[in-house]
Amino acid sequence: MTDINRLPEGITDCQRNEEAGRCDENGQYRPSYQDPSTQKSFCVDSNGKRIDWTETDGPLTDSQCLGQDFTTVGVKTFEKTDFQDVVSGVYSISVVSASGTSLTDVHLFCRQACHQDACCDGFILSQLILDGGSIACSLLSSPSALICNLNDWDGSSTRRQGEICQRTKYNEGKSQYTVRIGDQVLAGASTKKLFSIVESDQILIEPNRSLPSQKYWLFKQSYTAEEAALWCLTRCREDEFCLLADIPNNTDTAFFPCTLYPAAQVCNTSINNVPNNCKIVLPQKPQLLYRKTDSDMMTRTGSSMCDATLVPPQSKSLLSVCSKDNRCRVTTLETLPSAVRCVFYPETQSCTLSLQGHRCRILLKEPATYIYRKQGVILATGEGNYEPSVVIPSQGTMLGVSRVIQVGSEWKSIGSFLGVPYAAPPVGENRFHPPQPFTWTDFWNATTTRSAEILPVTLLPSKIFVSQGGNLPVLVFFHNSLNADDQDKKAALDGAYLAGVGNLIVVTANYRVGVFGFLSTGSSVASGNWGLLDQDMALQWIRRNIARFGGDAGQITIGAPDRGADIISLHLLKRTSNPILFKRALLMGGSAFSPAITLSKEKAQSQAAVLAREVGCPSTSSREIVSCLRQLPAKTLNDAQTKVR
Repeated sequence: MTDINRLPEGITDCQRNEEAGRCDENGQYRPSYQDPSTQKSFCVDSNGKRIDWTETDGPLTDSQCLGQDFTTVGVKTFEKTDFQDVVSGVYSISVVSASGTSLTDVHLFCRQACHQDACCDGFILSQLILDGGSIACSLLSSPSALICNLNDWDGSSTRRQGEICQRTKYNEGKSQYTVRIGDQVLAGASTKKLFSIVESDQILIEPNRSLPSQKYWLFKQSYTAEEAALWCLTRCREDEFCLLADIPNNTDTAFFPCTLYPAAQVCNTSINNVPNNCKIVLPQKPQLLYRKTDSDMMTRTGSSMCDATLVPPQSKSLLSVCSKDNRCRVTTLETLPSAVRCVFYPETQSCTLSLQGHRCRILLKEPATYIYRKQGVILATGEGNYEPSVVIPSQGTMLGVSRVIQVGSEWKSIGSFLGVPYAAPPVGENRFHPPQPFTWTDFWNATTTRSAEILPVTLLPSKIFVSQGGNLPVLVFFHNSLNADDQDKKAALDGAYLAGVGNLIVVTANYRVGVFGFLSTGSSVASGNWGLLDQDMALQWIRRNIARFGGDAGQITIGAPDRGADIISLHLLKRTSNPILFKRALLMGGSAFSPAITLSKEKAQSQAAVLAREVGCPSTSSREIVSCLRQLPAKTLNDAQTKVR
């Protein structure tokens, strides 16, 4: 409250602010106020402070706002708090229609009713806007805890908080609503094991820092200090947004305050994973601060205490936690007297190169009895040569080869998978047809490129170059070299080097070109665009399996040079597929507006007939042409197509 005696000539705080219409005849703040700039109305407290939850587009009267802010002294003293609900303690609820009374009248009724009842320790005044509006008065006796503070972080950030503080539920079909006041929270002694106490030297206080929080009051007549701590920690455990809990051991008040915070760690260097470089920064000094043990910033996905009966190798349920998170690569288990400590790690492998060969190690935060690595890209562990491998669901294990490349002054190990088929070979009856799925079982040797005289017409291969790490972006580069001997010469990029420099996954994929990929007879017998369908099939395979190689299926970029850019640009014109096969496209020299990308029906028929005559096939009908061309050797067709214009 403002001390009027300190103001010159008895001027009140409201009069000194000189805001027209805000003061009553006694110089005090009027309970209602309308902002002239926004035309919104709201109530204010006795100090002129805006009460945010009362804001409305329509006008408000002083009588409507009276009772929104009050501190009443009499036989009992009632002080308004920012809490809106209790865990338990409501013993009487009275509801009246808002059309026949005012908030001030109900406030007076609540106050008098609580004065007259020796068991009453306070009351909750609630306004309900449904069904014409109602005002509820809930009398309290020895409330165990006050919850749902007006200043808590948004309930939408945590489903649990939203459900607790949403008192009113409306049934539109029955035109009914129900109101809930009070809630119970169950706590177990094991909850405390999931938290550790934060040392004072790890905490910094910055009063001006804005940090979301949740606050509760736990009354001592219902809770001991230990029970209050368990109650508060249980709240934090159930809320994924909560990482810190401030719970004092003892207070001079009738209650134990409980304050929950989200992540509040600030690091002074770019190496955020090193705890010594980080401090917890809070707006006020905590009395006893707890931190979730599974919120360790060093391991991200965290560590947790597990039931001691789940000792490896039977602890499959523990490993499933890691398998559900794309960032998790390694799980370590350490057996303790009464539990098993589980720590989940992202990719932490580090490699160096010397005259004795390259050496790779997995960096761990602490020793462990058991170390598990997620199936997928199995990179180097130990010393000497190694072969990366990937498990493809429902098929088998794909074997790759490693390559160490120099990037600046560093050496990086790149996993290479060569000759990876994404579709069945387009030969025989599959020639001039959309690509078909290809299946293999047990093992697939992807350590060498398949040798073939004309590779893209006998196989539909791709090469995958994998950098270290997980959840990596993916570049899919389509190129259309016809001759296996000059593939590397004509390639526009070195996939292994680009993967190492960009810390990403690079896929180079072949597709059918020329007569094999775009033959059209101008009819439904051979409609063409087989090469475009090859690209679509490749993208489907990549999206389905790239996570096994450590890639992010939501971060796929496609690219191609020259005429290939004309072709991949057509993917941009398709209706959005589900799922979306790529996120970005790099057109390196062409576009869908290229005149060479279209072919008239008459031109297609003429070219097909010329090709047929060149190789000695009948040219009277489209069906005869296609049937004959399917029987010819690929080299014969490749030589003949150079004579077709």
